This record gives sequence, structure tokens and C-alpha cells, in this order.
Amino acid sequence: RVVLIIDEMHFLPDWSRRVKSQHDKIVRLKIPIQLVISGSSSLLLSKGSREAMTGRFEVLRMPHWSPRALSETFGLDPAHAAELTLEMAHFRDPWD
Repeated sequence: RVVLIIDEMHFLPDWSRRVKSQHDKIVRLKIPIQLVISGSSSLLLSKGSREAMTGRFEVLRMPHWSPRALSETFGLDPAHAAELTLEMAHFRDPWD
């Protein structure tokens, strides 16, 4: 089985209609491909998926790693893990 991952899909105009069309074609032709659509704007992704993708999707939430999780998983000093979280994480205003 092949997995096709497309990130930041919500930037493509009319993305949900396009994905729905291709998904239905893949199913109809019995092509063994699994689509994974992701993006940084959960508001835009969920809006498009509810409108056209009913029954064709599963929502997976992938929040940022907490400083504690980084520290415990990778053996980092807790203060350094906190610094990395602030440096590397990009927290967008949901109203942008």
C-alpha cells in the first residue's frame, strides 16, 4: 500500500472538492493508496472536510510537544527543553 501525504492542503483553492473527487476515483478504481492530508490551520481543514469529505476522513490531533515530553523523551535538560519549545514552536493566532 502507498501512502500519499500532502501538507498545508488548505492553501489550495477548493481543496476539499478536489480531494473528494480524487479519493472517490481512487476507491472506484481500487487503487491501493491512502491519502493523508495535513495542515497548520485546523479551522480551515475542518471546515473543508466537514463540507465535502463526510465519511471519507478521520481527524487526528497532533499538538506540539510539551517541554516535559521533550525532556523525558530525548533526555534534555528541562530548561533547555522549555527554551526549544519557545524557539521552535509557531503558535498562530486562530483568527489570522
